[in-house]
Amino acid sequence: MAYFHKELLCCDEKIWKGKFPIKIEMFENLEEFVHGFYKTFMGYLKSDHKIDIFNSYLNDPKLGKLIRSTEFAKYIVTQSHLDAGIPTTLVHGDLWNNNIIFKRDSNGAISNDVEAFLDWQIVQEGNLVCDFARLLTCSCEGDIRREAETYIFEYFVDCLNTELKQVGKLPVPYTAKQLRESYEAVFIMHLMHPIFMMPLFFATKSSTPEEKTIDEARIDRCILRALHTCEDAKRYADSGKFDKWLN
Repeated sequence: MAYFHKELLCCDEKIWKGKFPIKIEMFENLEEFVHGFYKTFMGYLKSDHKIDIFNSYLNDPKLGKLIRSTEFAKYIVTQSHLDAGIPTTLVHGDLWNNNIIFKRDSNGAISNDVEAFLDWQIVQEGNLVCDFARLLTCSCEGDIRREAETYIFEYFVDCLNTELKQVGKLPVPYTAKQLRESYEAVFIMHLMHPIFMMPLFFATKSSTPEEKTIDEARIDRCILRALHTCEDAKRYADSGKFDKWLN
């Protein structure tokens, strides 16, 4: 990501600026979006207790309103980063592990080096923090995501500024702290992603008898990932920073 944003900062912005508007229509009818995917998600919960837990998050007086607010979602993708002092840039829009190809090392094993990002169909000009939120909520278990959140923005800014220095460019005009502050609002908007992606993985999958218990364990893991996302989103919603969007 640092290399990608270095290339953007080094190229003539006329190449991309004004050519990839945000598809605002994606954020219409969020009430129907939340209701439809959560209804399907509930079919994977094995007990009334788990259903009650998720109901408490998705119908929370603050969090429940924010994830259904079209105006809040539009603010996040079009303006929140500017208010935080982060310039508008190109955003992949669907950056998660299934859309990343990694290089192989000399032994043919998968390395940590990225070969390419795939699936640019919703590339847009907006808040670069959206790519962090999509990547972390959709690709990581709760413990890994939470650990990554403690250092990922510092690491990104350090890598990006190193890339820029190598080509004689000035550092970016924002800090890791600004990215992290913007991330809280973006994270709330991404709450539903671990919930709606699970039915996409399992709804059409038929398990053999040998696979049944394996898939059950995978479903449990996805549920836990969604639960941890809900816990953190509620913490951000309860901070009071976004209360103006509750009216």
